[in-house]
Amino acid sequence: MGISVQCEEEFDLLEQTVDTDLAFELVHRLLIQEDKKEKNKERSIQSLLDSCIPEEGRIIRFDDELKLIQKLKQLSDQLSTKNHVDLLSKYCVVGLCGGFSAGKSGFANTILGDYYLPEDVSPTTAIPTYVVYGDTEIIWAYLHNGSICQLSRELLQAMSHAFEEQYHIAFSAIIDSIVLQTPRMTYRNLMILDTPGYSAAQGDRKQNQKDASKAIQALQEADGIICLVNVNNGDLTTDDLYFLKNLNSKAQPLFVVTKRDLKSDADARQVCQKVRDTAEREGLNPVAVMAFTTQEEEHELDGTTLCLDYLKAMENTSKGSAPFAKQVFDVLDEIIQNVDSRISTLVKEQSEQIQALRQYPAPLRATGLVQYIANYEQEIQDMKVYAASIRKKRNTVKTRLE
Repeated sequence: MGISVQCEEEFDLLEQTVDTDLAFELVHRLLIQEDKKEKNKERSIQSLLDSCIPEEGRIIRFDDELKLIQKLKQLSDQLSTKNHVDLLSKYCVVGLCGGFSAGKSGFANTILGDYYLPEDVSPTTAIPTYVVYGDTEIIWAYLHNGSICQLSRELLQAMSHAFEEQYHIAFSAIIDSIVLQTPRMTYRNLMILDTPGYSAAQGDRKQNQKDASKAIQALQEADGIICLVNVNNGDLTTDDLYFLKNLNSKAQPLFVVTKRDLKSDADARQVCQKVRDTAEREGLNPVAVMAFTTQEEEHELDGTTLCLDYLKAMENTSKGSAPFAKQVFDVLDEIIQNVDSRISTLVKEQSEQIQALRQYPAPLRATGLVQYIANYEQEIQDMKVYAASIRKKRNTVKTRLE
């Protein structure tokens, strides 16, 4: 991934001193920063996907049409919301979710063994953040405009603390997501996803809904879900239940009752039982419920290792997704094959109808029947134009990406 030297120099300057001019210069750089190769690649694939979805009212019919068109639309939605879909396809993604101040970042920092994620973020600065193993530490900010910027760890921390508090800049309006690659990541085949809190205690309802929508969108790729609940809540809240039901994930959630050190062990156990009862009653099918703290050497209550067991199990789950571009081309190839098959069927049926018509005396060759046969020609022509269009655009985009 190409990172401009000029952008990196700005970040180095920012680490030395933070003032108003540099803060706004950083915003400027983030807005105009452009990685043309990545951006053009994504635009080419997005244009290809858009052009291959039949227009409303257009008569295009082939085997498994609905299923394949839905696949195209899903790929289009995925590309439009995630610039790093190829990276996601390589790992098993475990997403963390919970209300604001549920302790997601502190939990992630503890299980990962380092202070990766800022813990005092506000709803306006909360950005989906992925942590993955790499030989060297690199932090990428994926911007909404499709470009990429490299960050320092200090800048990642400053983004939520100094900038939000001093300059009231909503970086979530500029940055789609952050990917942190680090050699200290214990789980080589996992990607940990920290999502925005969806129920800020003092935030307005509109902001809460926006954060919830952002978290749900990010968690669509997750293979595992860890839902964190503040022990002070005493049980799953209305916001928790609303979020989890709208998430509609096939993954069984692991529920973690956080900050258990704020309650006695007996009270923490009671909260865990309430969470389990509510989750089962609401059909959320929990893997397990455990109490956790970042403040004690023995993080899990009663010496359990449910969290580590869950992460190890997820790490051993095979992902094996193909690169994003290949997924697109595979669906298009399947559509082309089905359209070709449909054309062959139509040509055969038209020929049979023509032969049947010839057996009738000329006066009986009704205009309606002739038109019925002629309709075959129109559909065949539409299908040929559609297939030719997909082939041409597919080959053009593939050549451009090679």
